[in-house]
Amino acid sequence: MPEFPNPCPCIPSSSAVGGRSVSGGPLNAFSGDWSPLRLLLSISRPLKSSCLYGNYCQPATGIDMSGPSAPATVCDGKMRLVQIHQFGRGHDCHSAMDRLCFLSKNLYNATLYGSRRSYFDRRRKGYRVLRKQFQDENQPDYRALPAKVARQTMMLVDRNFRSFFALNDMEPPPDPRPRIPGYLHRRKGRQAVIYTRQAISFREKGFVGLSGTGIRIPASIDPERINQVRLVPWVDHIQAEIVYTVTRPRPMADNSEY
Repeated sequence: MPEFPNPCPCIPSSSAVGGRSVSGGPLNAFSGDWSPLRLLLSISRPLKSSCLYGNYCQPATGIDMSGPSAPATVCDGKMRLVQIHQFGRGHDCHSAMDRLCFLSKNLYNATLYGSRRSYFDRRRKGYRVLRKQFQDENQPDYRALPAKVARQTMMLVDRNFRSFFALNDMEPPPDPRPRIPGYLHRRKGRQAVIYTRQAISFREKGFVGLSGTGIRIPASIDPERINQVRLVPWVDHIQAEIVYTVTRPRPMADNSEY
């Protein structure tokens, strides 16, 4: 397991600091957690710092989009929203998060190699077969991340291949024909890191901790509603997305009086 600072130096002793983060973007409930459809974002950045949050990351001021007019896809009366925190390169937590995204890239490429090889050999290996193989071989890229996090990265490859096969089976076939999923760059490439609820710590009120690291991310959300935390690499920052579920209130019946 890689070494990370503990506790994370980006968290001050007191959370009473100014600033806001992005919050409240809805997710498409039918396309899975990995297809965010953000329809409402609110960004506030400090003026005197190249880093989005200076030397701190603050609890978000959430935008409540759970009302009847919220533009989101709803399933069984529930919908998923995201609360976003952005960590620029000057942030103390950026290097640790970037390291996680680099390790996720390594595992993604290793999984992709196994999937591509089985595809060309015409003996398709699913995600579960490859995961069992990596566990038996004590594969270093698989062991570099917590087991639950590594599983989510391997599932990304499986989803990409499922999309590839689905596009190839379309009638009429798309033009141009879809290409088999490719590798990420060996040095510059980064992949998202997904921490499910089982890999998140809620020991400190107002923060979520990432398993196996000292990273804590502020969250102004009821811990019981949090589903997962994703670290998504961008060109100049790492975006931490806290996915949580809210129940959409049902509209009252029209009584013809108001």
